[in-house]
Amino acid sequence: MGLKVSVKDIRFIKPFFLYLNVFPITPWYDFNTNLFCRPTISKIYGCILLFAKFLWFITALMNTTLRRTFVESLFSVKIILVFGGITLLMRTILIILKSTTWNVSDWKTLLVNFNIIDANLQTTKRKEAFFKKFYLQLGIKHLLFGIFVGHQFYSWAKFFDFSWLESLWMSPIVEFYEEFLVMVLMHALVESIKVRYRKLNSRLVEVCQNLETNKMDQELSNLSHVYRTLGDNIDAFNSIFGCQILVTLFHWGLQMILCLNYLFVVVVGVDDDLYRNFMIGNICTLIFIKCNFFMIIFSIDSTIQEERKFVDLCYKFQEELVDDCQKVAILRRLAKFSKNFHREFNASRFLKIDKTIIFGLFSKVATYYIITNQLNESQYQKFSQNFTG
Repeated sequence: MGLKVSVKDIRFIKPFFLYLNVFPITPWYDFNTNLFCRPTISKIYGCILLFAKFLWFITALMNTTLRRTFVESLFSVKIILVFGGITLLMRTILIILKSTTWNVSDWKTLLVNFNIIDANLQTTKRKEAFFKKFYLQLGIKHLLFGIFVGHQFYSWAKFFDFSWLESLWMSPIVEFYEEFLVMVLMHALVESIKVRYRKLNSRLVEVCQNLETNKMDQELSNLSHVYRTLGDNIDAFNSIFGCQILVTLFHWGLQMILCLNYLFVVVVGVDDDLYRNFMIGNICTLIFIKCNFFMIIFSIDSTIQEERKFVDLCYKFQEELVDDCQKVAILRRLAKFSKNFHREFNASRFLKIDKTIIFGLFSKVATYYIITNQLNESQYQKFSQNFTG
């Protein structure tokens, strides 16, 4: 059923939720009873995965740093690779803890609130147009992810002289895939909040234009409850994903600096064919990172615009219904209530998530790329002399 359901019904996410339990990115949750399933087994499973991740990180770090190609790489590239691996490990730890032991109740708050909102707005059992279906879009995103990342790790395997099995074990392809799935999940949840704000706004317009005063008070009371519940969902979203957003932004910044280093600095000792593969792979990775980044940021920004529109509509109808004192008084109370429950997306309260963060990230990447380029210059000249000599 979830494969056909619209994003206006939160049950659309059930199949994807079950798939994410494997990693585990989401808790084991029963959508029928709104209860967690086997929490003890889930914690044991999470601990086993954490141990496996630590084992992988230590093994991959030792094998990669001992390779001749890594030893001969530029100093800034070594630092970025090591910190990038540490960032991936931190993000993985956060994902597993958030889904098994740490503030798991936020997940229940998020999902239960969605069910309450859907019942109130009567958006259950809605179907979606074929090309707008979530799982069709998910399949296309998986295809693009496979093309971009597959080519990238093919180039890395050749660069470090790994076999295919070594490349699968040593490369962080699973961690990149988990990061990709988290981005898809975040985007799906933000879109779910946005479509409900949009539906809430349309209901407000219908109520103000069509209902009589005695019915309007009850309907607007219901809408105010939905508005407050959506604000609680934004708080739950911030609690679940706030730290992960911070770590992911840091990791994306490192990846962009690394890609720019390889685009504009010749890798010492590689043939032309491998260098071309590196350039194509890094360009694809930059495009993929930016697309994911823009997808989340623009979706969050448009959601906040829909949330603010609700308050604007309250003031707009006060002006249009100025002759009806009772309706104006009701709308004035609703506007005041809504302003008190205004919420915004943030990364664990360290920074607000909106479009301004795009320029902040790009400016930091440009600054640190210039710094790393200056650090590389003397070492690059020495390597070039040794290589030509």
